[in-house]
Parts: sequence; C-alpha cells; structure tokens
Amino acid sequence: MVYHQGPPPPPPSERTWADGVGTAALVLGLLGIVTCGVTSVFAIVLGHLAYGKKLDGPGGRGDGRAIAGIVLGWLLTLCWLAAWALLLANGDRLAELINSL
Repeated sequence: MVYHQGPPPPPPSERTWADGVGTAALVLGLLGIVTCGVTSVFAIVLGHLAYGKKLDGPGGRGDGRAIAGIVLGWLLTLCWLAAWALLLANGDRLAELINSL
C-alpha cells in the first residue's frame, strides 16, 4: 500500500531582530502622540536601525513598520516642536485666556 503525502510544509519565515525593532519603532511613533513627542525620538532611532538592517539582509527590502516608525517619529517631533514654539511665543495670551475663564 502506497501513501501519498501532500507537499512539504513551507519553511518557517526567518525573523530577525530587525522585525521586532521595526515594530517597536512603529509603536513608539504612535505613542509619541500622547507622550508629547518624547518617544518619537526613540522611534526615529530604532526605525533607522531596523531599516538599515533590513536593507543588508536577504531580499534587500526595507521593513514597512520601520519606515512607518521613522515617518511618524519625524512628523510628531516636528509637530510637537512647533506646538511648543507657539506656546512659548504666545504664553502671555494663553495665560490671559485661562485667567479670563
């Protein structure tokens, strides 16, 4: 009696530390919204580390999560810097507004 086996299972995907770092960059970039941009700086650094490591790896493609972390990190850093600059420049008006309430 001959038993026919199905095709062999696909090989497990090779996950590298860059996958986890790219995910961390994305999460820190998203957290930058509520942390006033503090975690955005770390998102930029980790995103660049993960993206550079993925470029060196097999396939030569960057990780989407790393790119998203980089973009969110820079965007939120710029937005929070602009918000703080506006707050500092118009602090007197803001204080008057708060006191009038």
